[in-house]
Amino acid sequence: MPQLLVPLIAGSIVTAFGAGAAVIVPIIGASIAEIAASVIVTGALAGAALALTPRHRQQGQLPQVPPSQTMMTRASPVANRFYGFGLVSDGGDFTVYELENGWLGMAAVVDCGPIDGIEAWYCDNELLPLSSGPAAYAYGAPITGIGSVDFGEGVQWPHSGIKYTQRFSYIYWQGQVQQLPIGWAPSVFVEFRTATAAGRPSTLLREFFGDHPLGVRPDYASTVINWGADHKCCGLSMAYMVATKYQTIDRFKVYPEGFPKWRYVRRAALAYDPRDPEQSFADKSTWKYSRNPAICRAWHRTHEAGFRNTEDEIDWDSFAVAADRCDQPTLDFYGDNEPWARCDMQFNTAEERRAVEDRIDISCDGFFYQNEYGKWAYLIYDDQEPDVVFTMRDISAVMRDPSGGAYSTSSKFVGIYVEPRMNFQNNDAPAVFDDAAYADIGEQVSQLQHEAIQSFSQSFRLAHRTMRRVNCLSKRTIIGGWSLLRARRKLVVRFDCPEIGLVGKFWIDGPLDMTPQLHRVTLKVIGLADDAFSNVSPPNDPVNPTVAVPVPAGPAIDKADTPTLSEVTVAGQKFIQMSISDPGNDTLIPHFHYRRVTTPESAWSIADTVLGRWERETDALVLGTYQVEAWLSSPYGEVSPISDMATIVVS
Repeated sequence: MPQLLVPLIAGSIVTAFGAGAAVIVPIIGASIAEIAASVIVTGALAGAALALTPRHRQQGQLPQVPPSQTMMTRASPVANRFYGFGLVSDGGDFTVYELENGWLGMAAVVDCGPIDGIEAWYCDNELLPLSSGPAAYAYGAPITGIGSVDFGEGVQWPHSGIKYTQRFSYIYWQGQVQQLPIGWAPSVFVEFRTATAAGRPSTLLREFFGDHPLGVRPDYASTVINWGADHKCCGLSMAYMVATKYQTIDRFKVYPEGFPKWRYVRRAALAYDPRDPEQSFADKSTWKYSRNPAICRAWHRTHEAGFRNTEDEIDWDSFAVAADRCDQPTLDFYGDNEPWARCDMQFNTAEERRAVEDRIDISCDGFFYQNEYGKWAYLIYDDQEPDVVFTMRDISAVMRDPSGGAYSTSSKFVGIYVEPRMNFQNNDAPAVFDDAAYADIGEQVSQLQHEAIQSFSQSFRLAHRTMRRVNCLSKRTIIGGWSLLRARRKLVVRFDCPEIGLVGKFWIDGPLDMTPQLHRVTLKVIGLADDAFSNVSPPNDPVNPTVAVPVPAGPAIDKADTPTLSEVTVAGQKFIQMSISDPGNDTLIPHFHYRRVTTPESAWSIADTVLGRWERETDALVLGTYQVEAWLSSPYGEVSPISDMATIVVS
């Protein structure tokens, strides 16, 4: 009698998608309804209970499955929820194994929230071919509904176009493992599924992960080990893989680990981008994939796995400006454009939340703060001109920090980043040297943990910034009266005190200290070198290109058209409105920056007032001649060349 394949479509009620565990059972003397009910409950309990088991097998823990056993699960404590930003590589064992005749079914959680898709899927270090059309089973399509049981909408593909496999075939012949042509059996498949809120699997999973204070139904509590509030999910992305089962004598010839070993590269969290007028914070179905550190930072700040701030508690304009800065085209080692900063990392809810956000901030030199309106804001450290100047009348004492200056404890700074060309392993970026410190103290190495960075050029740029900030030119402690409070909420100030040799721009180094009884304010500042914020390029590629593995990458983006400019006057103030022609790709994000023509050249400012999909507006301007440039970026971390410059006279 033919066997019945019932896929349990795992997901959540919150826009999650994924493939759930399937259960294969023989029909022997039981009604369809009884079988369906048994399969659903068994699969939901096993799949949900073990959905988040540790995905990396320990040495010596390889299971041996008797041929007669129809289902097997990885019995181990439930792990904490895990999420990812950008491109994330993971792998190990599948959560649930299911055996029937010649098939081995495997289910695994790839993320505890909705994701954008899979870039690559590996089985025993073999890349499974990816295609753009549904892959049919060799022996019939999966069954998505039985009798009156609603299994949701069956197979659905996310709007972003998730990739999945065609046929991938193994056979053991004449002492060697060979891959058969596409279309032959036996095969390995990977499928991804979603479910409706009304679907029976979603209902069971919702009850299981449910609304109970511990995140689990009381009557299930005795069967679920270590399942608590920290494991309650807002959406599981799961994968289901089917492979050929071999006899024990041949299994290790085909699968060196005894079972197919898997690894994948996923495009992780979908996040709200305030620069996209088509997205809504309240409607998560409009959110899109992003590798932008500022966008990822806002996700974590508002997500239930983070600090759970509300929409009204965030200064979205500041995050939009920071996101544009991260997307600015910057030359890498090979002279190609890459975004100034990207964020690619995985984390779990057992980690300290501030530590997670520190990893994001390090990837872009970001600074998180509360603005004058009490909202949480974000900025990227960049060189800027101070708008506060202190003179001798503001200062009563100045102390030189004896530990200040370039000659501190380190002369060599090495970023430890994640290298996709080495199967996403940690690697040393080229070192940044401080020549002055090296001459004084010799080679003293400081390692910088760039855990959310996958570009050695980006790691080198940020290591250079760290070196200039740590080995600063000078440190001063300034003591004065209440007038020093003008430095509050400032990053940089200027001193004009030639009488004591305190002249120039200084950066605030820590919070102001007030002593009300003495009417005294203490301010610590540091002086930075002129190249402290320069976009330096590394001297070499740390990976030999001849041994590098292929890396998933998004499509290249053509150069943006020259912006069209117009001057507008509102309430007596002048603005520039700018636009580019539609590039024909709605996933792209437009960026504009502008500057007034001065001598010396002024700094670029980001036009962040959104007028339309491809239109922006500046802040209020003074009269003069302005230059405007545009570029495009994609959620996949690609940027276009900067457009030709457009010029307009504001009069």
